[in-house]
Amino acid sequence: MKIWARIRSYAYYLAASLTVLAIGLPGIIIVFANEAPTRWWVVGLTTTLFLLNLSVHLNQWGNSPTLIRRYLSIGTLIIVALLWLNPNLNFYVILFYVLGTEALMSLGRREGYIWLGIFTVLTVLTLFLALDLLEASISVPIYLGGYFFFAVFANATHQANLARAESQHLLEELQTTHRKLQEYAAQAEQLAVAEERNRLSREMHDTIGHRLTVASVQLEGVQKLIAKDPARAEKMAETVREQVREALRELRQTVATLREPLESDLPLETSLKKLARGFE
Repeated sequence: MKIWARIRSYAYYLAASLTVLAIGLPGIIIVFANEAPTRWWVVGLTTTLFLLNLSVHLNQWGNSPTLIRRYLSIGTLIIVALLWLNPNLNFYVILFYVLGTEALMSLGRREGYIWLGIFTVLTVLTLFLALDLLEASISVPIYLGGYFFFAVFANATHQANLARAESQHLLEELQTTHRKLQEYAAQAEQLAVAEERNRLSREMHDTIGHRLTVASVQLEGVQKLIAKDPARAEKMAETVREQVREALRELRQTVATLREPLESDLPLETSLKKLARGFE
């Protein structure tokens, strides 16, 4: 997903720079074909604008409003200079479309529209100064329609980028929260297992301890009765043996239960119930 997003961003950067080049190259060809004295100025200004546009995108100056304003100001001066050096090449005003789109996408709607208004005024002035009244009257609505289209397109693209960035931010937050919940669940499971095993240990201590205490008391009785009442002493000794056997059985069962890990395919609640049943 990130790779495709990067490819799309580079495609946009390349498209903007190629648009500058596509508009600038015909102007260079025309001035050299006519051997205009300003041809080297045209080459220098066009190259500067192309490299400046490319640097803006590759270095992501759009993230800095101050840098993008400087770029727009310098770009505007370059385009005005190209129009002033070659009044008959009025198609240079199309370069304002590139700057207008970048202003809307980098500076937001309000400031972007201000820049777009500046470019519109410069375009109208250029057309009325370079063309006669009839041609200018025909050309102005065409160029204004272009500004309207690019304004709507740039604004829609900017809003889509903002929505995509917000979605990506929410996705990252959700993934972070999910990881934390997994960690908390693992810690809670370990704590529950530890508490359950501690409970089993306490029960083992109480149960086996009680049986051994009873056995100890009865052994003392056997010791006292063995000479006086052998039959009763033998019966008590048998009881002691049963108590010891039962204590050993419970000890083995509890140790086995403590050693048995929780089954990974069972939920925590089910595993604990099974662990408790195993002890019982």
